[in-house]
Amino acid sequence: MNLLSWNYWFNTRPAPFEGWTQIALLSLIVLMVALVIFSKTKQRQKKIVYKKLWIKLFNFGLAQTIIGLFLAFFNFQMVPILMSKFWYLLWLIVVAVWLFFLIRFALTLPKRKTELIQKKEFEKYLP
Repeated sequence: MNLLSWNYWFNTRPAPFEGWTQIALLSLIVLMVALVIFSKTKQRQKKIVYKKLWIKLFNFGLAQTIIGLFLAFFNFQMVPILMSKFWYLLWLIVVAVWLFFLIRFALTLPKRKTELIQKKEFEKYLP
């Protein structure tokens, strides 16, 4: 299989994933489920600064789990157009863009934390 060929990505009757590729897809889905469970438990924290990050991670994990399950289901049922390889490529692009914005948000958290501390310190002296 040539990954750089047009026919591989846009074949109307692609071959289903088998072997290690199917295991990799299912392990990625399990990883996303673990992220959903972990972020849901961390949302209950009292720290306001990090709560929004955990909510965003929960939404990311839940959306990617659902999309991954749909892709795995269509691959298992061998639905021709919906198991095409370009859907997986599109999914990976969406994951990369979403992760970029999540990391960018996470990098602003220390600044937000110091601003929140300064705001609480200032409001402490207000009547």
